[in-house]
Amino acid sequence: MAWVLVVDDDEPTRETLRVMLEDAGYAVAEAPDGQAALEMLRSTPYHAIVVFDLLMPVLDGIGFLRAVKGDERLAKRHGYILLTANRQALRSDSDSEELIRSVSVTVVQKPFEVGPLLRLIADVEHALPQRV
Repeated sequence: MAWVLVVDDDEPTRETLRVMLEDAGYAVAEAPDGQAALEMLRSTPYHAIVVFDLLMPVLDGIGFLRAVKGDERLAKRHGYILLTANRQALRSDSDSEELIRSVSVTVVQKPFEVGPLLRLIADVEHALPQRV
């Protein structure tokens, strides 16, 4: 089973996601922003499923994706799920939409339902490369 990295500046959101994912059997790590997430992903030898927010300090979701796209190892090794309350803003920004497509990010509208999110995480896990 891959591990899940929850990236959100809102601590209660991170905690809720962590508990939900741990209850589903996943190993979970947390990061408060995109920069901390990049450091964790660059240092792990394992595949991860990254569940991240759009609006964060230090390095937001779009900045995080730009860095991932610029590092082929990160782009291909891990799976990405973007949680956002403002999907419409992404649709109005063609650069963001292209970035999301190029990194194969799945976008989930907040608020989300637990069951569908867990199924999506399992689907992303199954699509990860088989070798570490």
